[in-house]
Amino acid sequence: MSSRRSPLALALPLVLALVAAPLAAQSVSDAVGAVLDRDRPDFLRFTKGERVSALETCVRTYATEDDEIQISLVAAVHVADADYYAGLKKVLAESDLVLFEGVRMDEGDEEDEILTLVDRLQRQMGRALGLSHQREALPTTGERFRRADLGSAAIKAELAKREIELIPGAGVLKILGPFVGSALKMLEPEEGEEPSPFKQKVRDRLKLSLAKALGDGDALYDALKTGDGRLRDEVIVGLRNAAAMKELDVVLKEGKAKRIAILYGAAHMPDFDERLRARFSGLRVSSESWRRAWRIGPPEPAAKPKAAKDAAEEKPAAPTEKKPDPSPRKKL
Repeated sequence: MSSRRSPLALALPLVLALVAAPLAAQSVSDAVGAVLDRDRPDFLRFTKGERVSALETCVRTYATEDDEIQISLVAAVHVADADYYAGLKKVLAESDLVLFEGVRMDEGDEEDEILTLVDRLQRQMGRALGLSHQREALPTTGERFRRADLGSAAIKAELAKREIELIPGAGVLKILGPFVGSALKMLEPEEGEEPSPFKQKVRDRLKLSLAKALGDGDALYDALKTGDGRLRDEVIVGLRNAAAMKELDVVLKEGKAKRIAILYGAAHMPDFDERLRARFSGLRVSSESWRRAWRIGPPEPAAKPKAAKDAAEEKPAAPTEKKPDPSPRKKL
């Protein structure tokens, strides 16, 4: 038993780094690891219940002073429960236009080796934890969706200017990546089968540890504010958000869309909130809702088949003696 637990315990810190580090939605996505300022609103939280805990993201809608324009910040995590993405689809369906995160691969630019590795490990982590990947579960195709992000060459140039790496500890990750992949593979159930009780227990513990860390904005702030963290945040969050805001201005000048959604990783949203308030005078929050991205706890009881349920609920009525009605009757 100990030999099975050991790889998972050793892999946990690195898996946590994979989820929390700024990565790419297409080639560079961030899950939630960018720097968060304490005085900004939360878009990601951990909630603990008696039996079921959760990692949740926020959908916050803003209205201009004249109620002419509505802009929804739809925070997302890039691996989550399938029903979470189904719910976000319904949210996005209410908008005229969706501006979404997704770094464009510029012509002649090659896919980065470390990003390819991280993307593969994130997908494997999703399978190990029973989670879906955003790219497959929440497609952003069609006329209502518009990419609003930087190109890969621009991001690389800005990082080089600051003399920092996109992924902290990339060299270590290259060495330990296969080991982490093997550890995650141990959590995957056989195809078409539910995970064993042991795997389910380890899966829940790992999800609980990750959710607590990701939902603690102050801890992330303290850990990532110093050193290269702030410089990396300027590029991965700041410059990409600025590009999205430029695209928002284009949309507003076109004058066709009145209900606009911005679909980005949760780490981007506090900065978007600040930029929107600076851009629009009298902007107010018109609605707010929280969506459960990860359900952590015992499985929900399986629903009974309808026929069996109806049969179980049907009980023979006890025989009753018919008594005369003492009330007077009116003749019709």
